[in-house]
Amino acid sequence: MPLDPVLRKTLDAMPDISNFDYNLIKIDDYRKTEAYESRKTRPDTPNTDTQDFVIEVDGGEIGARLYSTENSSDALIVFFHGGGFVFGSIDSYDYICRTMAHYSGCRILSVGYRLAPEHKFPTAVNDAFSAYLWAREHSSELKANMNRIAVSGDSAGGNLAAAVTLMCKDTGKPMPQLQLLFYPVVGYDNASFSQSEYSGGYNLDNPYTKWFTEMYIRESADLLHPYYSILNHENLSGLPETIVFTAEYDTLRDPAETFVYRLREAGTEATGIRALGMFHAFVSHISTSIAARNFFRMACGLASQKLLK
Repeated sequence: MPLDPVLRKTLDAMPDISNFDYNLIKIDDYRKTEAYESRKTRPDTPNTDTQDFVIEVDGGEIGARLYSTENSSDALIVFFHGGGFVFGSIDSYDYICRTMAHYSGCRILSVGYRLAPEHKFPTAVNDAFSAYLWAREHSSELKANMNRIAVSGDSAGGNLAAAVTLMCKDTGKPMPQLQLLFYPVVGYDNASFSQSEYSGGYNLDNPYTKWFTEMYIRESADLLHPYYSILNHENLSGLPETIVFTAEYDTLRDPAETFVYRLREAGTEATGIRALGMFHAFVSHISTSIAARNFFRMACGLASQKLLK
């Protein structure tokens, strides 16, 4: 299917970066710009209540924000933002989380895990796991039912959500009831069809992916660690029901769909939904692309249906 016309216009408006030196990226400047953009009010922003929390983690503390509406159920989705483990924040995903709370009818806990390169792997994974356990321990404060809890995230955040579930399995902690993952990072890939076809000119160019990876990992061995390369985990059985949304024009598409296959092969109930006409990070474009918004609304509805059944 052709790329969504709105997303095509977005790509056409982007500067040509085919010869860009990614080592010139000024991380602090980009984060400041991202923070400034996040403060802009969108006219279609749903009306939601918020409450901020501080979570103690190993070596420091992180922030979290709870989103709820007047009619929110007691189901809770613990959400981890994307941004290549380097960018993204609670504030930059505020609109997305407000919209998720509105569409799903669930309570959303957005987690501000620590970022690379200041905090390399596995800091983000450990922060995400600590935040999930904190949510379970503070369920009464969050007005949430721990029999109705999901983990979710997009791209790097999808990786963290999946890693949290694996850590629960490996440590014997209570697992979530559902995983809702959007185009997640599930492992190092240099051979898939989607990697070769969409690694240039589709919002996640291969040099950018390589740069993110270099910023995040400590050493090459980290690439194979099952909490980064989720596909490398030796046993994917016994995991909660999983819904994975991939994007047609995304370099990460094929590994994420392989993850769905591996889950089914291991006896885990898994659903893979390929969002046709979408590119990587389409959730960040739900304010402009009707198609992207519809896919997101579908995902939120599925999560609600699964958690409240």
